[in-house]
Amino acid sequence: MKSLIDTVFSKEAFLSSDSGRRLKSQIGCHLDVVDGLPVKIDENGIGSIQYEVNGERWELYPVIPEWCEIQSQITLFGGL
Repeated sequence: MKSLIDTVFSKEAFLSSDSGRRLKSQIGCHLDVVDGLPVKIDENGIGSIQYEVNGERWELYPVIPEWCEIQSQITLFGGL
């Protein structure tokens, strides 16, 4: 078995944070799309998410740690 740990964007954590509530009007229409998507973390601990809406590519940056959740998955097969 192999354990995988992913950092994902959390709509709930975003809306619970002071910074998220201030940015809601700018990001609001995409919140449901990015909720649960993996966050790519850079060397400074700041994340980004690349995603698509209606055929148009978007990037959400910066994604700060307080907007994220850690998800752990266990796989039965190690060939990932």
